[in-house]
Amino acid sequence: MRRAYKYRLYPNREQESILETTLEQLRLLYNFSLAERRNAWKNEHRNISYYDQQNALPDLKKRFPEYKNIHSQVLQDCLRRLDKAYDAFFRRVKEGGEPGYPRFKGKGRYHSFTYSQAGFKPCGNGKIRMSGIGDVNIVLHRPIPEDATIKTCTVSRNRANQWFVSLAAEVPNAVPVGDGQITGIDLGLSNLITLSSGEVTEPPRFLRKAEKRLKRIQRRHSRKVKGSSNRTKHRLILGKAHVKVANQRHDFLNKLSRSLVDAHKGLAFEDLNIRGMVKNRHLAKSILDASWGTLVRMTAHKAESAGKPFILVPPQYTSQDCSYCGHRVPKTLAERLHRCPHCGIQLDRDHNAAINIQLKATAGIAGSHAWGDMDLYGGDTLPPQVQSTNQEAPSMRAG
Repeated sequence: MRRAYKYRLYPNREQESILETTLEQLRLLYNFSLAERRNAWKNEHRNISYYDQQNALPDLKKRFPEYKNIHSQVLQDCLRRLDKAYDAFFRRVKEGGEPGYPRFKGKGRYHSFTYSQAGFKPCGNGKIRMSGIGDVNIVLHRPIPEDATIKTCTVSRNRANQWFVSLAAEVPNAVPVGDGQITGIDLGLSNLITLSSGEVTEPPRFLRKAEKRLKRIQRRHSRKVKGSSNRTKHRLILGKAHVKVANQRHDFLNKLSRSLVDAHKGLAFEDLNIRGMVKNRHLAKSILDASWGTLVRMTAHKAESAGKPFILVPPQYTSQDCSYCGHRVPKTLAERLHRCPHCGIQLDRDHNAAINIQLKATAGIAGSHAWGDMDLYGGDTLPPQVQSTNQEAPSMRAG
């Protein structure tokens, strides 16, 4: 398995100056290489590949001596990023979507660089040695496994001008813990997650709670004169405010995903098209504040490390189909209660969807729709809501 271990860096003033200079030089290299590719096609209808630009790096170092202090693999990774941007552009053109031609990087818009194979070495004294930078203080808040093989080292800077290093390593695959009952999880806005057992977790809404303060800081920032030192200082204040919200959300989702993996034998989520859902301007902010995609990725990562099943199921009709009899009951988004006219069941809309997700995941594993083989309602033959309203449901369920 491929795992990344991210740690905080504390460079001194000299090292921080070198890091900022490195990012700026890489930004200029990225822009120069982009302009070279664009002009070659525009004027000569000639394509320039990654290997053409990589082979020209020795000449670049002769013309610009400042690039001699930057590790060769860091320069190659910069060109590789540009090549990936072109690959993504051509892929979007073939798919018929909005192409989005690669753009130039503005000042301060290049935030990371990578040692792809060599040029770095973690030291045992709370430091990491990086070529061209030196021994930088690092906080190893969690150890790297002894059987891990470190492959790459990425240095990054966030909006609050804080430095981090991410070490990508290969670790042995986890031993599967065996088959168990899959727990379906429905993602929502009124409740962040609803389990097929009926348990719910409310969304913390960190952005909504901090919105008033962020607007006040943003107004102060907008009053500063562009290019002034006051605006530069206040930009860091604004960045730290946004980073705080992001850190709160990241911490909450990490703890939530860990509790889900520890408490269940297997997990199933909907394979939602979140990119398409955020195009709804009425729900976009709430969806992004909930960070469904981050929660799914974190849970998948932890489930893989624990050797537990993790399944993504198609999201179609999970809220519309009855989890008990299977009939489709259309309802609007405003209807929060599932009432089935066929079997009489009444469930919370999200709870009904979570059970359907569980059923789909189990059907995918077993190869058939196991409606009658699962303990969905706590051992009762029927849910409590159904037992008093419709006694014919068992035959419909069997059918």
